[in-house]
Amino acid sequence: MIPTVALITDFGTTESYVAELHAAMLARVPALRILDVTHQVAPFDLVHASLVLERVVATLAHPAVVVVVVDPGVGTARRGVVVARENGVLLVGPDNGVLAPIDGEAICAWEISSAFRQRNHTATTFDGRDLFGPLGAMLAAGLHPTLVGPTTDLSVPSVVATTAEWREEGELAYASGRVVMLDRYGNAVTNIRARTGQLTVLEPLTFRGPCVRAYGAVLPGESLALVGSSGRLELAVREASSGLSVGTKVTVRCDR
Repeated sequence: MIPTVALITDFGTTESYVAELHAAMLARVPALRILDVTHQVAPFDLVHASLVLERVVATLAHPAVVVVVVDPGVGTARRGVVVARENGVLLVGPDNGVLAPIDGEAICAWEISSAFRQRNHTATTFDGRDLFGPLGAMLAAGLHPTLVGPTTDLSVPSVVATTAEWREEGELAYASGRVVMLDRYGNAVTNIRARTGQLTVLEPLTFRGPCVRAYGAVLPGESLALVGSSGRLELAVREASSGLSVGTKVTVRCDR
């Protein structure tokens, strides 16, 4: 099987950062296949990175490796870690809450030893190139994660609000959550996951009403709610921004 590493960063594409990261990984494993998930995470946006990671992990399988470098604490005492998820996918990056499971999934984690840092650079501001990328390549090529350093617990919990819980009231169920991210279209992604039954938004009032199945169910400029491809409730305005902000309270009802 071809060793594969998926990359999630906030590096953008106007500088040489992505190319340098690729080069450092290929120097370690020339046969490596690199999947550029995105380099357009909003700068320093840990929640955005975590939600992108959530989607990617669900589509990958062992022995894939995901390197996530959205790292406002680069150069500080924050640790680098390798995390093994339940499906066997390995995650590599800083211990800053992005790699932590959103809903308390059981994981194994190892602290990365300084021995894995590339020594041909003296910079302290590019751990993606000098540590995480090359190590991710080595893991994809067969390095066992127990060799990267001692086992550890993640010091920072998930940066994403825990998934909203449903409460049962007779034949109905209710959930109260929050907007946790705005995607590039301005759609408001929430921490409410879908369940079987008809979902109806109760608040915000401008989105009050039953969920629809597609953006095209309403006219351009009209508001709507639907379950997005991630399985999370989303609030949107067709062909425009939702106008909501992160943290906005969202309440829904499910008729079973």
